Amino acid sequence: MYSPRIREEHIPALYRLAKSRNISMTVLVDEALSALLARPEAKAAIAAVAIPPKPTAVPYNTATHKRQEDKTPKSSIRQRQQQH
Repeated sequence: MYSPRIREEHIPALYRLAKSRNISMTVLVDEALSALLARPEAKAAIAAVAIPPKPTAVPYNTATHKRQEDKTPKSSIRQRQQQH
């Protein structure tokens, strides 16, 4: 999962704010992000961005026990394995 970095200059303020509320910085940042994402303009922006579809599984040929897209001759595969 993607974990964005928080700019170093924000850490002291986040730390002090979290301490003043007696919560962890993680909880503080999560609450702030939840509040931001709940705004109507954020919801509209999120809805406007198309999410690419998840890749579908490659068809599997049960008769040959090979993926149907695999058309590489076995000799080519052996040559590549020997090179590594």
